[in-house]
Amino acid sequence: GSVVGASVLKQGKFGGALSFTGAKGATGGKAGGTLVEHYWTEDIPLLARAMVLADRTLFVAGPPDLFEENETFKQLAADDPSVQKVLEEQDSALAGDQGAVLIAVSADTGKTLSSIKLPALPTWDGMAAAGGRMFVATKDGRVIALVGE
Repeated sequence: GSVVGASVLKQGKFGGALSFTGAKGATGGKAGGTLVEHYWTEDIPLLARAMVLADRTLFVAGPPDLFEENETFKQLAADDPSVQKVLEEQDSALAGDQGAVLIAVSADTGKTLSSIKLPALPTWDGMAAAGGRMFVATKDGRVIALVGE
């Protein structure tokens, strides 16, 4: 093979090493990009713990995402004391204190079709769809069966 977008270093931490530059050409003309073509990109108001694709609907469940990362990082860098409350709320959500959110998203457009609140966080990758139902295994030891309309 050929090394593209990297230079060979004589000294690495444990011997020889490569240094990747992220230069154009290494990624098909996109610096730091990807070769994967996206059909859509949308932010969702939760932190995904479980996902299931059923027909053309993507179901995603997890704790709510309570802050916008770029703004929060700016507040942290500025030593803004009000950011602590937001961080504590997000920490509480990650611990499951606020339950979870289950959203249905169109796999074709990325638009949210519906959303419901769940009483507990799903286990990691703890969802399955079968027979017109969604099954969610939760961190508190339950399995919740939801029936579609």
